[in-house]
Amino acid sequence: MIEPRAYNLACRIGMALGIQAVLLSAPLSAQANPDSVRLRNDCRLARQVLETGHPSPHWLDALSTIPLCSEDAVPALVNVWGHPPVQRSDLEPLVTATRAVIAPQLVSTLVETLERTDLSTRQRVAALLVLVTYADSSGVPAFHHFIGQREVLLQQRYNGGGDVIRPAGRESIGEPVVDVLRPVLVQLAADDPNPDIRTAAQVALANLRR
Repeated sequence: MIEPRAYNLACRIGMALGIQAVLLSAPLSAQANPDSVRLRNDCRLARQVLETGHPSPHWLDALSTIPLCSEDAVPALVNVWGHPPVQRSDLEPLVTATRAVIAPQLVSTLVETLERTDLSTRQRVAALLVLVTYADSSGVPAFHHFIGQREVLLQQRYNGGGDVIRPAGRESIGEPVVDVLRPVLVQLAADDPNPDIRTAAQVALANLRR
């Protein structure tokens, strides 16, 4: 089950992206207002929080703002995924925010995070959660789809009927993410030293659309 703070963040990001779409469709004269200056300032603060961890009380605010920041979003999120948080309560909103943005650098960083054997199962699965949504926008799984009893996990299907996520920046992606992700999952499922990651990779492979 998704924790309330992650659900609330998803709602905040959705509302903010809707507002941004309205603003961008407005005449340029209407866009040149204090709100755009405030957004630039908010983006700078959000990037600072995500890159340095300070001021830490603004972590959730930073994650809800960063998807709106065209210049700051990717480098800030790449930095966070280079050393992802440990707690699930921090990882869930990070997953939600990252699903709203896509770029080749993010895909590469997430794959590297998924493959890192020095990270915990939870941290690696968090990267997988974003990657499977990049690969199929109708697939929006949660941690419980990949962490648990192996026999139960392998019977679950999470594709179809969910929210379709269209991340900002998708036009920058050349090779389909599914083609990047599939061979990585095959390798992880075969010989990753962590049995929980092997299972998670098998679950993801079973759910990837052909």
